[in-house]
Amino acid sequence: MKKRYFLLAVLLLVFLGWGVLIVKDKNISEPTGRNRQETWFENYKVISHALGGIDGKDYTNSFEALEYSYEKGQRVLEADFLFTSDDVLVLRHYWKDDLGQENSDGSAPTLEEFKNTPIYSAYTPVMAEELVRYMSSHKDLYLVTDVKHKLKSTTFEDAIKEFVKIAGKTDPSILERVIVQIYCEEDYAKMEKIYPFESYIFTLYKLPKEYKDQYGKIAEFCKKAGISVVTMPAKWIKDKSDIEELTENDIKVYVHTVNEQEEAVKMLGYGVNGIYSDYLYESDLADMEE
Repeated sequence: MKKRYFLLAVLLLVFLGWGVLIVKDKNISEPTGRNRQETWFENYKVISHALGGIDGKDYTNSFEALEYSYEKGQRVLEADFLFTSDDVLVLRHYWKDDLGQENSDGSAPTLEEFKNTPIYSAYTPVMAEELVRYMSSHKDLYLVTDVKHKLKSTTFEDAIKEFVKIAGKTDPSILERVIVQIYCEEDYAKMEKIYPFESYIFTLYKLPKEYKDQYGKIAEFCKKAGISVVTMPAKWIKDKSDIEELTENDIKVYVHTVNEQEEAVKMLGYGVNGIYSDYLYESDLADMEE
């Protein structure tokens, strides 16, 4: 009899113990942002703008620029995305940009026209699918997306959805190295519905004027969302105090677009973490620190 009561008592204690654990778990608050394993901004200070400049030309988003930047040691590259008139995702800043091509009147070309019209008669246009394959074979390459989503032919969500779809067919693992650039707070929720990206950059240049100097509010949003990096025009920063509300909240700041070493040194002195550049490389900043 005593043994039976003892066993009943033990079972009761176990039951009560599990109950306490369950209640405790229910009271644990959810983290405000996903615990992402971001490290790229700890290792790299230069983001190659539009895949980097080549032969004194910028904004090409070309295969040659991609290869040249990679050979120069660049591992974080930004690329611009648009859709062709037949809905193929390709790398391009704006169709109206004069890149020495006949199809620069502002209208989107077909994929065939895009592929068969060299940039400045020398450089190879790149499809998103080709960039995905390049990233698949270069496992240390990170990509920052820039989608010109204000255009009627391209929406931000559609472009990112298409990129995710292409990667899913080719090599889903590259999405772990995609850094999505968002333009407002609402973009974050939209992107999270598409794919749980490891990393984001909140670019501030498109924000309404009255919002741009509210860095405390921006830092609060970034911490809640688990976003570690913001970027802004270099001309916005005149002194270290200009970005203290961000840096004191451990938000990393990158500035664009910086092509002179002297300006890069000044920006780093103000406390920025890094720069977007057409013609400066990680090796240039390493030389400046020596």
